Amino acid sequence: MGRPKSSVNTNITLVLPKTTIDDLTRLSVKAGLSRSQLMRNIMIAGVDELKAMEKVGLLQGAVYFRDLGDRIGKHFQPSLPFNLQED
Repeated sequence: MGRPKSSVNTNITLVLPKTTIDDLTRLSVKAGLSRSQLMRNIMIAGVDELKAMEKVGLLQGAVYFRDLGDRIGKHFQPSLPFNLQED
């Protein structure tokens, strides 16, 4: 797979929760953009931020702490009262 050599832009497919799609639709209307353009802008800005974090060494640290939090969280799950259930 990968990016076609003859095209500058490539379509991708995302699966998102309906609530996120609803938010994107609402925000795109407010911004005067198509939902597709808003998503494109968000993704480009996000990748630019990640590249900047990578350049100064913050990305590796952020990933480390995210993973550490996941590992710690597995050992310290709060107990829920008997009448509450997790989703």
